[in-house]
Parts: sequence; structure tokens; C-alpha cells
Amino acid sequence: LTKNNLGMLFTDWGLAVSACLKNDVERGIKIKPNLTPSSDIEKLAYSLINYYQGCYYLQQDSWKKAVSCLKIAEKEIKNNQDWLTEIDALCQKQRQKIEEFNEHLQFAQFWYNLLKSSQSANYLAEYKARDISQQVADEKLSFAEAIKKLKEVQKIDNTNPLVIDLMSRLEYCKEAEEIDQMLTQGRFEDAVRKAKYSSNQEIKYKVAQMYINIILEGAKAKDLQWETMQQLARWAYEICPYESDFIEIYETLEII
Repeated sequence: LTKNNLGMLFTDWGLAVSACLKNDVERGIKIKPNLTPSSDIEKLAYSLINYYQGCYYLQQDSWKKAVSCLKIAEKEIKNNQDWLTEIDALCQKQRQKIEEFNEHLQFAQFWYNLLKSSQSANYLAEYKARDISQQVADEKLSFAEAIKKLKEVQKIDNTNPLVIDLMSRLEYCKEAEEIDQMLTQGRFEDAVRKAKYSSNQEIKYKVAQMYINIILEGAKAKDLQWETMQQLARWAYEICPYESDFIEIYETLEII
């Protein structure tokens, strides 16, 4: 306690404050008065008791009981690095005790809202990403909708490996879906243009490979004209001009 804060001991909450500071939090909880603080020193005492009570519940793996206490002390917690560090450590331990997915999401949101610490941000981003991934798997979200939601998650933590990996997979699937739709509609040049300007090398390769495969199958069946094979090769070349797997086809069809 600083000299300026000693006054807490002389408020109606003084006995409870003293008990908490002596690490007898259980007693402090029992004897704290059921009053509404009015002065600044009373509010400080009230926050201190609620901080200790919240930490006590976290130590008991009862995070839901801790929520209201720690919210009351939120302002003081954010101004006290020791308190921040202590709650971060307790939340990290509490996290390990949670098994149910939705409870992880709820707890992660509470922890992040309270502290905005790097650990809480990483945890919340991870579980939000997992939730989005599951919704895509259950066909509750389209790729475009999932990407939009994940961009919001990136605002919480844009360095989370799971978030980065999921964004990469979603963007790939969205592009692949769009190109597949173009090909189904016979929009071959649009598909080439989409693949050509894609930042995903796998997309580029697969679309070019599809045109090369058509050439190879057509040549084998002898049912494709030379001009048609050349056009397909030009499209493949436009997408993947330096792909070693396709160079021989390009040379044979006099594209390069």
C-alpha cells in the first residue's frame, strides 16, 4: 500500500482490505460490507477486494464467478502491472482446465475483454478461427463469408499461426471455387485471367495443368485439332510460362 492508499483501511471496507492483503481472501470475501462505495478511496478499496476475490475464484477454477468481480476492478487492474501479470497467469492456468469448446470461446472473450494481453489475444483468435473453420466444414458459412469473419479475427491477433493458415486455405478454396464456376460456364479466358493474377502458386499450377492434361488426352485420342491444342497451350503458358513440367508441351506446340 502507498501512503495515499492507506486510507482504504479506514473505510467500511478496511477489515476486508486488510484480510485480502494478509492473503486471507476467503475471510475478506465473508466480511466485506454490502454497500455501494461513493468516495474515490472507497471505490479503490472496493476494487481491491474485488480483484482479490476474482483471483481467488480463478485459483479455484471457477472463472464464471470471477467475471463480475474482475469487471468491477477492471480500471484498477489495467493501471497495475502486477495485477495484470497475476490475472494473465491465473487465466493461463484456468484455460488448461476447460474442455468444452464453447466454454473456451466464452472464457477467451472474457479474458481478452478484461486485459487485451497478447496471451488472451492469441487464445481468442485461435478459438474464433477454429469456430469459423468448423462452420465452413458444416457448410454454415461460404468461403467468402468465412474470409470476412476471419479478417475481423485478424484485428485481434494477426500473427496467430492458425489464423494465418486458415486464411490461406480459405482464400485458396474461394479462388478455386470461382475458377471452377468459370470453367463450368465455359468462360475459359476468364478462368485464365483469374489464375494468372492469383497470388497462389498452387492455383496457377492446377489451372495450367488442367489445360495441359486436356492437350495430352486429346492428342492421345486424336480428337483435338492442332489449333485447339495450341490455344490450350497458350492459356497454360499465360498462367505458368516457366513451369518445367510444361516446357516440353510448349516447345512441341511451338508456343515458345
